Amino acid sequence: DTHPPVERRVARLREIAAEVEGRG
Repeated sequence: DTHPPVERRVARLREIAAEVEGRG
């Protein structure tokens, strides 16, 4: 795993944001 935890966290936040955008 070469990706740092911060990058994973950002990716997850982006995923959640996209989900919220799709709902709203």
